[in-house]
Amino acid sequence: DLLSVWAFATAFCPLLQMQGFSPDDFAAALQRKGDSVLLGELHTRLLKKVLSECTSLRKTRQVPPPLDQAMLLQQLPHAGCVTAGNWPEVLRHVAWLLPELSESDDCIAALRALRRCDYQDLDA
Repeated sequence: DLLSVWAFATAFCPLLQMQGFSPDDFAAALQRKGDSVLLGELHTRLLKKVLSECTSLRKTRQVPPPLDQAMLLQQLPHAGCVTAGNWPEVLRHVAWLLPELSESDDCIAALRALRRCDYQDLDA
């Protein structure tokens, strides 16, 4: 599974204007305690790319935020709002606001887990 995720992530490196990385670097980043520069950069750039392309999502796919979730963001943010320090919180908000990302019970459980702890502390 790790190699599949690495291959998927590195396939987007040119589009994200990001330098490629080895499977060993990726594995080390996943095992690192605390923040990982590689994972932070990858997530930040992916999220910025998605949000930069989401004008149509704002008009057609965005749903109201769930009432049982305390959310600072009430609509999809612009790409410029994403930083290395806030991407987990922005990702959680984006996932709640796009129905495709919060329809299944597994996705809802993952979003709630992300709210309770830091990203690197999530179970695999």
